[in-house]
Amino acid sequence: TERIFPALKPRDGGSGTGTVDAVLAIAGDGPSRAALELEAKRRKLNVVFLGNVPHHDLPKLYRAADCFVTMSLSETFGLTCLEAMMCGCPGVVPYCPVFNEIWDERIPKTWRYSINEKSFECTGLDKSIAAAQDGGREWLERNPVKMTWKMAADELLTHYEQCISMNSKKRQMLKDFVALADRCLRVALCALVATWVLQKYYYKPLRRFFRTYGLDIMP
Repeated sequence: TERIFPALKPRDGGSGTGTVDAVLAIAGDGPSRAALELEAKRRKLNVVFLGNVPHHDLPKLYRAADCFVTMSLSETFGLTCLEAMMCGCPGVVPYCPVFNEIWDERIPKTWRYSINEKSFECTGLDKSIAAAQDGGREWLERNPVKMTWKMAADELLTHYEQCISMNSKKRQMLKDFVALADRCLRVALCALVATWVLQKYYYKPLRRFFRTYGLDIMP
């Protein structure tokens, strides 16, 4: 979450060179909240911490916002982005595999930005926010995001099935290897048992039998 702070324009006397002149509302709670509040205060940013917001109040929050910004790089689907845009609030999302699959063809490229996975530095976030604020709601009115829980579940299931099919060859190779190892282990075990039985019950009688006929072929 704190990755958005450098993009925000500080109040008079604050540190930073951000250009986004807006009030940032952060919904949710957790162990990082105290640190975020201290950092926002240190930078003298216009940030409002709302705490936990009941789910039924989220539509009002989305509709009151100029845009929604997510900083996440690890999502299975990104339901918060979906919720926001279905409420008519333009979503600003980073380039990452999951968002590329879901949103690349559904929202303007100008609403996207980049996050360096090592330094977590954001590139183009201020421009993406400005683009979403400038006519973003009108764009969503013309191009509404249509999705239901069933459609979201079906699409997520499709992604999982694609991942499974990509690994099907490796899984088959592993299955064949396990089957071969199982057969080899069974043969080795049977040979070991057979050897033990022969030595335990048949070795001495056979040795006496061969020596009776002058055939000393067994040690």
